[in-house]
Amino acid sequence: MTTAVHPATTNGHVVPPTRRRTGRTSKLLLLAVLLGALGALLAVYAFRSAVAREGVVALARPLSYGDTVDPTALREVLLPSDTGLATIAWSDADSVIGTTAATDLRVGQTLTPDAITRERTPMPGEAVVGIPADPGHVPTTPLNPRDAVLLVSAGRPPLLATVVRTGETDLSGRRTVDVVVPQAEAEEVALAALDERVVLVLVGRG
Repeated sequence: MTTAVHPATTNGHVVPPTRRRTGRTSKLLLLAVLLGALGALLAVYAFRSAVAREGVVALARPLSYGDTVDPTALREVLLPSDTGLATIAWSDADSVIGTTAATDLRVGQTLTPDAITRERTPMPGEAVVGIPADPGHVPTTPLNPRDAVLLVSAGRPPLLATVVRTGETDLSGRRTVDVVVPQAEAEEVALAALDERVVLVLVGRG
């Protein structure tokens, strides 16, 4: 026997059957999953970008102006890859060995291309002379590498020189200042320094 199915009624009115929205719901769920996965991927990318590091060359020990850079002076440090700083990649460390410090360099300082040079001190035609300077013969203002000084002594015109480094002050207050002078003038400057007749005048910062 066949049983007839009658539509539901409410107060004599036929109630239309409820339409299922299974297809639309599935699409929304799929879209939500895709958006969640995309958000997770973007978060991972942002995290990796934030923590990305690259090895750069830094100083393992201090170097003074004019010192030769050797392997013991270098070490690797990791910096964020997007700092925008001028650095030297650790993979290029071999190219730095044998160069000359163009300024005083501190331990832990990252090495920049302008902090080194391939020029030697002294260069051809130059000489380095140590000037023993008593208090009053040298400014109390610290002299730094590459500062320009006038060497003043009686009986000869002042001579322009460049500071290489300044030694420590001894118990008497004397310190030796190494300067670069033209090689042709080196002998006279050394003789004047030997007689302690040289006064150093700071005329320019390096």
